[in-house]
Amino acid sequence: MNAIFLEKLVREVCELDVRALKPGNVSIESAAHGMTANDFLLSAAAIAGPISAANLSIGERIFHAVEATQAVVNCNTNLGIVLLLAPIIQAALRKPSSLRDELANQLAELNVSDAQWAYQAIRLAKPGGLGKSAHHDIAQAPTVTLLEAMRVAASHDQIANLYTTNFALLFEQGMPVWHRALAKWQSQEWAASAVFLAYLANTPDSLIARKFGMATSQTVSATAQPLWQKFSQLDDPNDMRATLTAWDQELKASGLNPGTTADMTVATAFLASLQDHR
Repeated sequence: MNAIFLEKLVREVCELDVRALKPGNVSIESAAHGMTANDFLLSAAAIAGPISAANLSIGERIFHAVEATQAVVNCNTNLGIVLLLAPIIQAALRKPSSLRDELANQLAELNVSDAQWAYQAIRLAKPGGLGKSAHHDIAQAPTVTLLEAMRVAASHDQIANLYTTNFALLFEQGMPVWHRALAKWQSQEWAASAVFLAYLANTPDSLIARKFGMATSQTVSATAQPLWQKFSQLDDPNDMRATLTAWDQELKASGLNPGTTADMTVATAFLASLQDHR
């Protein structure tokens, strides 16, 4: 896995993000939340090089990718994606025999410098619904490692939780769904939809919870559960396109964006594609 290959793959999975039907998220079919598909495509092109470059730390990858994003769009299109892809890329560049084991090693080795770079990136991206924290507030210079800061946030932030669990959910839940859907339907777009619905049905989205409260996020997940159960059994996923499109419109009309679930979906597609190319 070299930087050139990883750069290409980053761009591919970020472009897949807006091609796939993921209710509540921006797509090529429907803008939302003050963002368009073109914002995401510009961002995909912008981050691919910086986040994949050789000889950077995880924190540097995060910062330079967000900095590149902010140079081409005036919104936060991909902070969550960047936070998830940076350690995976760091592990992949080591050319390990086990990507999962090496990812765990890289997360364990995160330091205060990584936290400093990541905090700068988060301040630059200005993610929605981010309030103040009594511990390791993002507005202050960090005094702990990035992993320690993620542990503090893990109870209420899905991305932070993934850092503290070595991305177990992606490996153990998301990737099997991806591979089954891809084998069944021969479509990365529908495989991404499947992963998204599986995650959302089982785990309330932390972006929605941060902006609208946990009860609202749980309601969205409760709605996703029967949709996911039905969708996963389909021979042709197009049979549910109208249903999912209608829910997409409802969520967007209410300003509800399962954005963290979408970020996890992109990271799952990235991991699966790495595995397929090994």
